[in-house]
Amino acid sequence: MSIKRLVNKTARDIISVSGADASKEGIITEVIQTVFLDVMKKTDISCVDAVNLCCSPDQDLAHKIAEQLKQKEELLISSLMSLR
Repeated sequence: MSIKRLVNKTARDIISVSGADASKEGIITEVIQTVFLDVMKKTDISCVDAVNLCCSPDQDLAHKIAEQLKQKEELLISSLMSLR
């Protein structure tokens, strides 16, 4: 399932469960997107810290893994931003 579909489905589920006004779907979707971005940023920081910790003797490997994580982060951010 794409991020956009997941965010939209989650917003609809929240409206359904909470009985919120369906006109609030846009606001709820924005809140969910913000949460996704926050979680992704915190996860990225944790992953980079873990890579640096476990791979510190091999800094070249640590750097390569950190770069791959950064690319994935940028892809995720662009996907989330396209939802807006």
